[in-house]
Amino acid sequence: MVASTGATGATGITGATGFDGLSITGPTGVTGATGATGADGLSITGPTGATGVTGATGPVGLQAFGGMFTTLAAAMPMATPGTQYQIDMPTAMPLSNMTYFLSQLGVSVAGTYEIIYSVRGSCATTGQFTLAIWLNGVNLMNTPITVNVIANQPFEITGNMITDLPLNGNISMRASSNVSQQLNILAGQGATVTLKKLSNP
Repeated sequence: MVASTGATGATGITGATGFDGLSITGPTGVTGATGATGADGLSITGPTGATGVTGATGPVGLQAFGGMFTTLAAAMPMATPGTQYQIDMPTAMPLSNMTYFLSQLGVSVAGTYEIIYSVRGSCATTGQFTLAIWLNGVNLMNTPITVNVIANQPFEITGNMITDLPLNGNISMRASSNVSQQLNILAGQGATVTLKKLSNP
């Protein structure tokens, strides 16, 4: 006898979702011990760098300088009006590339120089008094200074000049007056001349 299967029955209703289980975090564990310090790394010095470019040469000192002066009180007659009389300066200052002889400075290196010159004194007669620098026996341009003087009244004249001087130029300081005169130079550097070479011509 053959057994027969009957039809499948309808699907039943889905049951309700169950409750989530409890999630409880446990306590933090104890911090572990600090590990040992690692070994020092290798310290290798790199090669020395190339030498830098040499800097420009700094300025040099004065190539030539010198001067002359007198510390003695002196009476210098200037009998002939208009005649230029050399002022005696028997003491030389330190010299470099320059010579001194009989109140004259000799230039050993041509170039542009600063000349500073002065006289302190008085004149016996009222009139005009002129102070000048001479170069090789003639007035150096723009150096003559003329002032009005009163008899026996002290005065001081100072000049400053920048000019080109030639090789073997001879420098002296001269004084003149428009009247017959006597210059009385004061003691204590009553007359000075200084030269400083500033550059090549």
